[in-house]
Amino acid sequence: SAGSISVIRGAASARYGPDAIGGVILVEPPPMRTEPGVVGKFLSSYNTNGNRPYAAIRLDAGSASGFSSRLEANAAKGNTQKAPNYLLGNTASQTWNVGATVAKEWDGGNIYTSWHHHDFKAGVFYGLNHNTPDEFIAQFHADRPVTADVWESSYEIDRPYQDVTHDIGVLGTNLDGDWGAIELKYAFQINLRREYEHVRGDNPLPQYGFTLRTH
Repeated sequence: SAGSISVIRGAASARYGPDAIGGVILVEPPPMRTEPGVVGKFLSSYNTNGNRPYAAIRLDAGSASGFSSRLEANAAKGNTQKAPNYLLGNTASQTWNVGATVAKEWDGGNIYTSWHHHDFKAGVFYGLNHNTPDEFIAQFHADRPVTADVWESSYEIDRPYQDVTHDIGVLGTNLDGDWGAIELKYAFQINLRREYEHVRGDNPLPQYGFTLRTH
């Protein structure tokens, strides 16, 4: 999705929020298509560690009336990852993203709106089995986890695992004239995070979860 990546050094909290006290990394999408027609881009890759295929696609459409649109998506799915001499159990993961943008451009300005959804699920590795401090120290110095021999390579995701979804919508406009330039943008995002721990019995509910809404 990145068309350009910029690093802004120094405090930028006034514009980008309190997390930008040390600077920001801005990832801007490619410019929308202004010419009539449709163009596309497809990417794919494969990770041997985790047998993880990945694919991404982006389609851009433009028209003579100044309207343009973009549809983009990607997905990846991986199984158990490996250290050089053993499996890292319960490290399968899956992720997918989808988004759409619509824009209208005219002499002196534009208006646009977009929505993107992120969905991520991944197992959490656990390789310790200790009841005393001495057992913990012994396993800390061991050359492999005590559970290394019980794991099998699989795309299944067992407890403990995390399940995260993120949605963001944006509405913005840029106006430019002899009097100067104005940029207006409003964004709303919802982040839902759930953690599933080891439990007794068949409990489908998460043991930890929260929803974060940000304007």
